[in-house]
Amino acid sequence: MNLTLNLSSDKLNDEKLQAFTRELCHKINAKTEHEATLQTAEETDAKGKAVIVGLIALKLVIDVDHIDIAMLIILLEEYERRGIHIRLKKENGEFYTVHELKEIVKNRDWQKIITFSATPQT
Repeated sequence: MNLTLNLSSDKLNDEKLQAFTRELCHKINAKTEHEATLQTAEETDAKGKAVIVGLIALKLVIDVDHIDIAMLIILLEEYERRGIHIRLKKENGEFYTVHELKEIVKNRDWQKIITFSATPQT
């Protein structure tokens, strides 16, 4: 399953956010079986200035025991504690927060993990 991780922060400038994005991408590849690829997208802010927003394309591996999903959640929560907001975007355009993904895992609702099509519980 392909997802996009969208990182943002009110506290960090673009350069520091991009550094955190690179770091997270590296950690996902080093500590899980998921495949993360660093991407950038050009966007324009309210003043018309080009802004680079850090994105990670994530090929999510669904393993039998879901240990890699749990490791991914641990990594994402580590970055959220640093003040970085993370949203997971599915191919159909729907977004999930790390908390929503964690609730799906906590409730052992494996079908939602595999399909990511149902609305997560809050």
